[in-house]
Amino acid sequence: VWKTTDGGASWAALTDKECSLAMGWIAIDPVTPDIVYAGTGEQHFSGDSYYGCGVLRSIDGGETWTRLGAGTFTRARISRVVIIPSTAGSVANATIFAASDLGLFKSLNGGDTWTLSRSGIATDLVLDPNNDAVLYVAIRSQGVFRSADRGITWSSDGVGFPAGSSVARINLAISNGASPILLASTQATATSDLFGIYQSTDGAVSWSKLTATSASCASQCWYDMHIAFSPISNSTVFFGGFTIQRSIDGGAAFSNVGGGVHVDQHVIAFDPQNAARVYIGNDGGVYRSTDGGSTWNSINAGLSLTQFYGGISLHPTDKTVVLGGTQDNGT
Repeated sequence: VWKTTDGGASWAALTDKECSLAMGWIAIDPVTPDIVYAGTGEQHFSGDSYYGCGVLRSIDGGETWTRLGAGTFTRARISRVVIIPSTAGSVANATIFAASDLGLFKSLNGGDTWTLSRSGIATDLVLDPNNDAVLYVAIRSQGVFRSADRGITWSSDGVGFPAGSSVARINLAISNGASPILLASTQATATSDLFGIYQSTDGAVSWSKLTATSASCASQCWYDMHIAFSPISNSTVFFGGFTIQRSIDGGAAFSNVGGGVHVDQHVIAFDPQNAARVYIGNDGGVYRSTDGGSTWNSINAGLSLTQFYGGISLHPTDKTVVLGGTQDNGT
């Protein structure tokens, strides 16, 4: 886990003595931001997408961590961690959900104990912005399911959503506002490319397929696929695949805005106080835009995350010279 307090200009590696593994998701308590939950394991379905050691919790802004759910999340890859806002502010009574390849799990005590809420490979989870009893979970090769009672019961996806066997990974986005719009991007099981982006305006009762012109994962939707609404506009949608793409018409058409950005996009996040400030995480680290995604800057100074392929070579006579090839950087 890395932490920045200046918008990405500098980073600090946080101490973690419990386990040092890939991170799937980080959730910050909206009431008490010193409480942080980190879901470990990288759910990107590649040969080197490592499993984790459960959920880590910090109550001091990431300086120290406690390992949670060790028995529940054995070799799990966690894709999302969601905190129910009305229960936030303390550890004792916080309701937490963790979506993983072992299922969707729920905790009523800040992660100390967990119960299975929904079986299947949970690839994404979003919360209704107006009613935190309503959640939507994406289950790989099954579909999208809705709960109106915080995960006690679930109903299946509505009319118009593709049959479960035809799609594999599913990612979700939900808009802000009085009448939230739900989007689901889907991986085609047969080709691993984008099967389609589907929209629901009635809480997943019914779905319609968007044209989503030019949206693509370049046959890597199993590995890099993420979709997100702008927090202030239902018309602005970002889609991360091989590159970063943006739509200004609600998902009808997308254009590539990823010039100068490393490939393989895995996450998109917006500054809650400035929607023009957008962050993306990809195989090359973290990039920031201050103009709503039109241009991007690398903010990787101090981040030690470059992946070297096997075959590091030492100079035969000069031990200070080392040569290695790094992932997707042309070497």
